[in-house]
Amino acid sequence: MKWIIVSILTLVLLTPSVSALRPYYPNTSYDPWMPDNYQSYIEDINASNFTFRYWHDGSLGIFYDGEVFRPKYQQDDARWYRAANQTLPTDFNRASDFWLTPSFYMAHNFTGDCEDYALFMVSVAKAKNLSHYVCLGWHRNIRHAWAEIQYNSTWYIMDVNYRPLPVGSHVSGGYTTIYRWNESYTWARK
Repeated sequence: MKWIIVSILTLVLLTPSVSALRPYYPNTSYDPWMPDNYQSYIEDINASNFTFRYWHDGSLGIFYDGEVFRPKYQQDDARWYRAANQTLPTDFNRASDFWLTPSFYMAHNFTGDCEDYALFMVSVAKAKNLSHYVCLGWHRNIRHAWAEIQYNSTWYIMDVNYRPLPVGSHVSGGYTTIYRWNESYTWARK
């Protein structure tokens, strides 16, 4: 009975608002990489169930409720609108991507693609008072997004496809940052 009450309470607390899913339209007059109001995607979330700690080999691990955190990768498409009980926008075919807010990402079992994971990890870092950035750029010639988070004086790349990688290490090669930003700072490669 206690488990059912906790599950219902969790579902109520994590149920996203209608505005939680926003289509990303490239703004070609400004920049096709960045949506409008991009800094608003970093949310204040309850990250008390998340911890960072080191593995026996010294690499960083991310844990949720004491278990290894394993996000689920899913490409963006119309299913997100159905999941949110939202009407598909009439200009859906014009949208090149859908950026999920961290609360929506959590409410849907940590499922999304690269920028959804990056925005979520940056929101976790913000809740834990860790320095953080969302990065947009290229990884091995593919347009990509990832988070950079500082933990115990070391910066880590948080990529949905890999476990955390120390920035500048031989295993973190292949990332080219075009944009790096958080809620109060934006940097762009010229």
